[in-house]
Amino acid sequence: MEENDPEQLQEEKKPSHLLGYSLLALCIVLIAFELRLQDNSKFESNHVLEQGLPKPILSEYYSGTYKGMQASYTMKNKYGDDLVVNGNRIIVPSVDHTLKLNTDGSITLVQTETSGGQAYYYGGIFEKVSESEDFIELECRLSEKGTNRASDISYHIQLEKRGHSATCTGENQPGFYLTKIRD
Repeated sequence: MEENDPEQLQEEKKPSHLLGYSLLALCIVLIAFELRLQDNSKFESNHVLEQGLPKPILSEYYSGTYKGMQASYTMKNKYGDDLVVNGNRIIVPSVDHTLKLNTDGSITLVQTETSGGQAYYYGGIFEKVSESEDFIELECRLSEKGTNRASDISYHIQLEKRGHSATCTGENQPGFYLTKIRD
């Protein structure tokens, strides 16, 4: 067996710096991905106790089904002005909302047009963002179920502790009241 030539060893080591750079780039990508996952986990509903049971986000007293109607309104642009297309204001018809808040942080929503009866189904998660003596504040993120179109919505819900009601507001739309109809 011949002893390894130092020049030959040097030639074999040259490509290794490319491997090092590749590993460094891979680590950076993985770290960025992990940071994104951590950021998204703010809205995860996988709160788990040590025993492996779901940790309730909302007590059973406040969880349940709520119903309310959002009145018809004129759609607004990002500046808060009426949205006008071809000289016509865009009117959003009134919609019935039935939403179910679950203790584990999951939420379902059915929006039904009051004029035509068309129903839209959403599912998602909510997070309790604050709680005071009088109110519980929730941030909800939902996606439309059973469609291929991107239809994500978010709502801020303020539950009243002294009654079975809530106020729901969405981005660039008027708020509306919800009443608890069942547990």
